[in-house]
Amino acid sequence: MFRIIILLLFCSCQIFAQRQLVVIKNDRVVQRIYEGQTFRFQTKKSNQVEKQFLVETDEFKFITNYDTVNIQDLDRISTGRRNTFFSIVGQFMITAGVGYFVLDELNSVIFQKQSGKPDPQTLNRSVLLVGMGIPLRFMKKRWDSPGRDNVQIRAVDYKSRFYREK
Repeated sequence: MFRIIILLLFCSCQIFAQRQLVVIKNDRVVQRIYEGQTFRFQTKKSNQVEKQFLVETDEFKFITNYDTVNIQDLDRISTGRRNTFFSIVGQFMITAGVGYFVLDELNSVIFQKQSGKPDPQTLNRSVLLVGMGIPLRFMKKRWDSPGRDNVQIRAVDYKSRFYREK
């Protein structure tokens, strides 16, 4: 009886461990796609972007709800991640624009004893900084292409160092 319980425990680890489709860039996992999750991709053979959910992954191919696709036939895959450099610059510009306006208003009200009416030049500069920072802050690189910029797409199982449970 004890042997059967031990055998079931060892088998259950392999039964529940699912393969994952992993997008790797510079030895870092950029995106994980689990079985049953929806994702967007484009193959080399078609110009159409397909949005499908992953049914099963194999070592060299994956099965979606409509098609079986070889991993090497992928032209690009949607990651939806932010570009960190532009995001940081955009956040800095937003903070600088709001801070410039607030500090100028505090200076004019407290130290110069003027009315609370904003200076038009200060307002224009602040709005310009914030207006240029917002698109930079929320700009995303939406697609990664395997073979370019050290991007790899792999199907990994529980033995891989890139595997992680949900």
